[in-house]
Amino acid sequence: MNFKRARNDNQVELRRQEILNACKKLLMENGYEDTTLLAISKLISVGRTTIYNYYSTKEDLFMELCTIEIETLIKELNDLFDHADKNNKDEEFKKILMTIFLKYKYLFEYYSMYIAKVLGKANKEVTDAFQERVTVPLKDFYKKLLLFINPNLTHDNIVSFNYVLWVFFTGINTLTYNKTLYEKTCEYFVDSTLALLKK
Repeated sequence: MNFKRARNDNQVELRRQEILNACKKLLMENGYEDTTLLAISKLISVGRTTIYNYYSTKEDLFMELCTIEIETLIKELNDLFDHADKNNKDEEFKKILMTIFLKYKYLFEYYSMYIAKVLGKANKEVTDAFQERVTVPLKDFYKKLLLFINPNLTHDNIVSFNYVLWVFFTGINTLTYNKTLYEKTCEYFVDSTLALLKK
C-alpha cells in the first residue's frame, strides 16, 4: 500500500494506528527481535524515518501497544463485571477470568517479551511509568473481583491472591503452544482460586 504524508490530526492518528497494527501483526508472526521499525515501515509502505516521528524507539512503540491492549482488556472486564449476575457469582467469576486467559492470552506473550527484551533496556523512568499505568488498573480490577466472591477478604489476602495470579499469568505463557493443555490449566486455576476464596 502507498500512503500520502499525514498532514492533519486525523491522518496523524490513522498513521499511528497503522504503525501499532503492523507492530502487533509482526510481534505475533515473528516475535520481538524480528519486529523492527524497518520491518514495520515496509509492511505499511512508509519510510523508517516516518515512524520516528511517532516513536523514538521500538521499546516506546511496544509499550504503547501494550498499554492500549491492556486498557481494552480492562474496559471489557469492567463491562462484564457491571453486568454480572449477582445471584450466580461463581459462574460470573469463572467467565471473567477465562475471558482474560482465552481471549487475551497474547498479552502473556507480550509480558514475557517485556520482561526479557524491554525491561532494563528502555529508560527506567519510562518503564516505571508504563508498569504503573498497566499494573495498577489490573490489580484494582482483580481486587474488585475477589471481593465480589468474598467481601470478607483482608488486604493481606488480596495481596497474596494478586501475587498468585501474577505468577500464574507469567508462567502460563509456556503452555500456549498446546491449546487443550492451556485451557485445562486455566480452568483448573480458576476453579482452585474460587475454592480458596470461599474457605
